Amino acid sequence: RGFLEGCRGRPVLVVPHPDVDGLASGVLMLRALQSLGARPTALGDPIEVAALKQVFQGVAPGACGLGGVKSNFGHLDAAAGMAGVIKTVLSMEHGQLPPTLNFTAPHPLLELEDSPFQVVSSLRAWEGPRPLRAGVSALGIGGTNAHVVLQEAPRWETEPARREDEVLLVSAKTEAALERMTVALADHLRERAVMGTRPEQFADVAHTLQVGRARFPWRRFVVCGRGEDATALLTGEAPERLRTVFDEGESRGAAFLFPGGGAQRVNMGEAFLREPAFRAAIDTCAEWLRGPLGADLRDVMFAGPERFDAASRELDRPLWSQPALFVCDWALAQLWLSWGVKPEALLGHSLGEYVAACLAGVFTLEEALGLVVARGRLMEAMPAGAMVSVLAPVGQVEALLGTAVSVAAINGPETCVLSGPLPELESVEQALTARGIEHKRVRYARAAHSSMLEPFLEGFAREVGRVKLRAPTLPVVSSLTGRWLQEREATSTDYWVRHLRHTVRFSDALECLLESGDRALLEVGPGTTLTALARQHPARKAQPVLATLPTKGDAPASPLTALGEAWAAGVDVDWERFRGGELRRRVDLPTYSFDRVHYSLDEVPSAKSSPVPLEPAAAVRAVPTGRVRRRGERMPPRDAAERMLVECFQQLFRLEDVGIQDDFFALGGDSLLALRLLAMISERFDKRLPLKEMLTSPTVELLARRLGGKAEARPLPPGVALLQQGTRGPPLFFVHAAGGQSVFYREMAQATDAGRTAYAFESRGLEPDGPLHTSVDEMATAYLEAVRALQPTGPYLLVGASFGGAVVYEMARRLTAEGHAVPVCALLDTPGPGDVAEAQAGGVGFQQETPFTDPEQERRFVRVWEVNMAALRQYPMPRFEGGTLQFFRAGTQLEHMPKHPELEWLDTGAVVRVETVPGNHASMLTGQNAQTLGAKLATLLP
Repeated sequence: RGFLEGCRGRPVLVVPHPDVDGLASGVLMLRALQSLGARPTALGDPIEVAALKQVFQGVAPGACGLGGVKSNFGHLDAAAGMAGVIKTVLSMEHGQLPPTLNFTAPHPLLELEDSPFQVVSSLRAWEGPRPLRAGVSALGIGGTNAHVVLQEAPRWETEPARREDEVLLVSAKTEAALERMTVALADHLRERAVMGTRPEQFADVAHTLQVGRARFPWRRFVVCGRGEDATALLTGEAPERLRTVFDEGESRGAAFLFPGGGAQRVNMGEAFLREPAFRAAIDTCAEWLRGPLGADLRDVMFAGPERFDAASRELDRPLWSQPALFVCDWALAQLWLSWGVKPEALLGHSLGEYVAACLAGVFTLEEALGLVVARGRLMEAMPAGAMVSVLAPVGQVEALLGTAVSVAAINGPETCVLSGPLPELESVEQALTARGIEHKRVRYARAAHSSMLEPFLEGFAREVGRVKLRAPTLPVVSSLTGRWLQEREATSTDYWVRHLRHTVRFSDALECLLESGDRALLEVGPGTTLTALARQHPARKAQPVLATLPTKGDAPASPLTALGEAWAAGVDVDWERFRGGELRRRVDLPTYSFDRVHYSLDEVPSAKSSPVPLEPAAAVRAVPTGRVRRRGERMPPRDAAERMLVECFQQLFRLEDVGIQDDFFALGGDSLLALRLLAMISERFDKRLPLKEMLTSPTVELLARRLGGKAEARPLPPGVALLQQGTRGPPLFFVHAAGGQSVFYREMAQATDAGRTAYAFESRGLEPDGPLHTSVDEMATAYLEAVRALQPTGPYLLVGASFGGAVVYEMARRLTAEGHAVPVCALLDTPGPGDVAEAQAGGVGFQQETPFTDPEQERRFVRVWEVNMAALRQYPMPRFEGGTLQFFRAGTQLEHMPKHPELEWLDTGAVVRVETVPGNHASMLTGQNAQTLGAKLATLLP
């Protein structure tokens, strides 16, 4: 609050105290305290107390407390003053006065009777008029003195939270730290009872996480509504609400994608009306449009149940749908801007380019609204027509079009939209059907971007000519040319006329945008059409693609979900602007949870001043593995078969100490070592065992019994191996990868749930003279027969790595169609049929590096691998409407593998949840990565 320092002027003492009569300290303190009107707690000894009495004359007895720091931790010499400041600040923070230790009674020289002072002898609450004040004195030798008056900081008044929802952010450098921090935050909220008390207190928690924490590669967020239990959400009660992302990039810019005609629907963006920026933009546009439209656009955009059907019919008319879609796109853009998300580039599909141009300053808002209304009137006046979406390259269908049907849009390398008069378009549809080309009628009764617009272009040119067109101030990709919009184009009437008539080259425009840099692509409008097109585009590398306003069935619980996804994708958010001037304060929350690793040095005993011995140390036997023997002596082999098998184990693992009950996998065995062991057994015993035998007979004792025919085979269907036996819940079923093996699943099964039975399918083609299935359909049929034999009814838990994911997908699709529950259908970095060529190129390297010792075994493996890859390439990937897939994507993508294997699965009609996990296509299934993946699978189990 204030400070003064001074000096007596002449050293009259040899101890750090001035004399009483002419105390310079008293004068200075009097000036300081009287100017402040303060009555602080002072610290000092009898001389200082005498000086204080001169200052505090007339104050009520015992009104001021006295304390010090010497009795607590000794005299700190030059630092004593700072220690007093620290003590005083902490006392204010906690609202308590700490006692002076070992104090029993005041010294008579203090003469505290009837004085304003009393020594604080016990801990007590610091009560009194606010704000709290205290004085701290530091006195030096020879008269130097300094005095500080401290006053508690003003209480930060917060205001009621304006939002119903809050987004909680957690970030860490490692996944383990992220999990600990999530738990710590949940525990903190539970202990402090933040939820259910004051909404503004919870808003302060969210604000602190937003502005007071750095963003690291591991990111997690959850949107919590008012009245919801944030603790439960953080601990995974609703796993679909707790989003986790791994992204090594610190931050990236954003590009806005604006959808065009056909995306509109009644009540689009209704949940966003709670956001002031969105509502203000809607209101501004609707008020301006009252004149041109003769009605309130909001009555059509937002309708209750009683008016829903009527509003839907209105939105089918171009006069209403065009301005409604423009206004929704524009309002969502204003919302993102109000959150501090500024786009680096813009791209609009057809009508969406008007929003992009307006945001870039080519039109004013009023000019853009006028052109959109004119565009809508023009299309309303057109004769009836139709549009068809075709799943084929445009070059494959152009020969079927004739002169009346036009290519309205090229949305991707394998998809286009046709437009024209209904009779001619129906003829084209018949030709498409005859050629087996999939197509679907678009719900739009006009032939947009077709020759049917020709009679209306001159009138539209006049409308554009009335507008002053300006150069864009933000980069815009043209959906007419597929290139960056040039100033000469943006300011040309002819450009906007051609834009109305000619083909929308969205695929080229998207490629231009994707190749220009690593940006997050945000679809700023209703629906996910552009999101899906961007995710599936071959030019996409690792750019995140997000939807602001998904379709109703996929709509997030809160508008803030899109904001959380953008933050997790690396987009910078201005959280202060997000609050819109709302008064919030930072609060105490758990800090970063570091990965704690303990390192210790071995104690080396030595005698004082003794020489260091330099004699050679005794030879030490190195232990090549980290294995720790269980209690008890190892059990030695009892017959010739066990001795031969022990020798195989010793040779394979380079160990001397192997017992007949040592587990192959516990010693460090994997699928490749298992192949070597089986080759050694074949050579020495002249008997061939299938690879799956290592799962059921992993010890020397069990293998010897199996070779001797003493062990009865488990009653399992052909091609099925038992990974582990358990009693908890329905079993897990794992399907082999392209090579047909499944031994590698053992570690993951244990990490997922060691108490649950787990089975694995292996390709019968690996067995001598075994049958070889040549299609995904054949495998699904055979494997489902085995599944039903082992588990007649659901729920079914299915997991498939790489190629196995496609078989699992087909199995889950069929089970769901039969009415069974399939809560787990997990695809582990599974490429789609379109990625087979790239994946197959990578597989050749794996094939060549596989250390087979048995040529026949290698031949069977190569044959199985090639047949399975061909089966995946030919798999038609039927739709899975109503299904749910969990796709685990490898965090590190190998050069020879598809960069985004999840893309094809996103277009199956199923709900696909994609999560990135540590490791590459192979290493994600082994070691610590398998433990991490197993833990994630465990959260999906019923």
